[in-house]
Amino acid sequence: MAESHVISALVGKHSELQGNIKYHQDIVLKLKSELETIDKAIAIFDPSYKTTFIQPKRVINAPYFAKGELTKKIIEFLKTKQGSIDEVADFVFGEDELSKYKHKQSVYVLMNRLVRRGILSSFTDNGVKFYKIAS
Repeated sequence: MAESHVISALVGKHSELQGNIKYHQDIVLKLKSELETIDKAIAIFDPSYKTTFIQPKRVINAPYFAKGELTKKIIEFLKTKQGSIDEVADFVFGEDELSKYKHKQSVYVLMNRLVRRGILSSFTDNGVKFYKIAS
């Protein structure tokens, strides 16, 4: 029979991967919506233009934060109070909703890495995962 800690770790990893899939599916839906809007705008100017012939362009994303900057901001927030991923992302990105939407996964991944390193600890309350500075 499998060890309970192994099952628990696998369930946690499964849950994390499902979260990653959901996050990326949401991004794909948003991008498809933006693409449809642009297609409609092109059709206004030239109804005969075929957007299916437009070749995709490779995009290289520059890092949003300098090295170590995101870690500093997360720890700065958690020094004053414990918080969820959403609260930390609100603090880190402020009113910039687009950046928050695009980079929330980075906050999530980094916070879980800090938990594994023992810098942060996490707990769940009513199904919401909260983080705090490890004591």
